[in-house]
Amino acid sequence: MVSTIEPRKKYDQAVLAFTDLWDKGYKIKLHIVGRPGWLVEDTIKLINNNKYLNKFLFWHNTGIPDDELCALYQRADAVVFASISEGYGLALAEAASYNKPLIIRDIPVFRELVNDTAIYFTGFEPEAISSKILEFLEMKKNKNVLLPVVKYTGWEDFTKKILFYMDILNEQK
Repeated sequence: MVSTIEPRKKYDQAVLAFTDLWDKGYKIKLHIVGRPGWLVEDTIKLINNNKYLNKFLFWHNTGIPDDELCALYQRADAVVFASISEGYGLALAEAASYNKPLIIRDIPVFRELVNDTAIYFTGFEPEAISSKILEFLEMKKNKNVLLPVVKYTGWEDFTKKILFYMDILNEQK
């Protein structure tokens, strides 16, 4: 998981989901790369007091150099995004550029970016994520992993869209 820790990113839900899997004996790792944001004291406690911290749970809370982030992405089996709200979804696009499977919340911007080439989850209970992680592990075991295909909007298309919407706004005046 990569991004600033803040309430809308739902790190708390993800950490609880992974903790449940670790309690059940799954020996999977979760790397969190992100500095603390605002209103996340409870999430920080959840991470810092987790019995699996530095065993299966690793928090890179001061940021890491680009080459280390690149190495983490390359070693990752999948990337998790639990965010309930995003703008463009730049972090998702970055993760997808490493051609790693995505386990992500079903929100419109993520659907727009990767369509049906991700494992989507809904809900706010930890099981919403942990069940999809188990689904991914089964897919991986069967060598049937879903890889992302990102729908990038180039500058030319983006400019055309802006001009189109500007025309609509001008017509409404």
